[in-house]
Amino acid sequence: MELIGVRVFYTFLAPPWHQLPKASGLAKGAIMSGPAYRKGVRDCRYYASANAIRLASYIPIYFGIKENPHPLSVTVLALLVAFHVLSILAEAYKGVLLWIAILHDRVTEDEAQSQIPGPQRPKATGLFAPYWFETQAGYMRIGLEHFRKRVATFVDSLSGGPATERSSRKGLYNFVNDTIAAEKIHLIASAMGGCMMVPFIAERKFLLVGYISLLVLMDLYLALLQRFHRTRVWKALRLDKSP
Repeated sequence: MELIGVRVFYTFLAPPWHQLPKASGLAKGAIMSGPAYRKGVRDCRYYASANAIRLASYIPIYFGIKENPHPLSVTVLALLVAFHVLSILAEAYKGVLLWIAILHDRVTEDEAQSQIPGPQRPKATGLFAPYWFETQAGYMRIGLEHFRKRVATFVDSLSGGPATERSSRKGLYNFVNDTIAAEKIHLIASAMGGCMMVPFIAERKFLLVGYISLLVLMDLYLALLQRFHRTRVWKALRLDKSP
């Protein structure tokens, strides 16, 4: 997988504190901590399954484009499919690395021995930091708490159980940084979905427009959910909100 470039895509997606050592590094003695291993297994199960489900959601769009292939829709769909296929390959690659780590006894509960760097402290300012007007109560008024519980159940069902590392500051740093990455992906996906929908609006294919609109709205709501997550834990991390 490293020879065909999967590692390049994996390092593009994953920040340094999530990147597992290369296969050769693990074989030569690289060590990962128990929490990093368990998070890796959980994430691998979830992201592989979630990307496969998202690929399946494009099947109706494929048949709609097949009838009248517009260059914009074809290009956007091809990019989305390529991204999700590569993401599944990256998760398969992670799975192999985790298996090698266990095979060669490279997992330790002593985090001081781990050669995976710790997560960075989230930035307290900027677009992805909660703004002064973002409150937990406000997000709950628009149904985010109900949505959060449903998404948590869905994530746990795919990943094999709830996360166990969020009781520590390092675990919360990981969680916040994961929500920032997820927000970026869902915002980009919603923008691409909107572009893909334009030719169908012109062709008055309203059934397909409605279907893609649901996907776009879901991505936007999932992006809002990430902001809700950060609003919930920001005080626990003792970080200031953006002005």
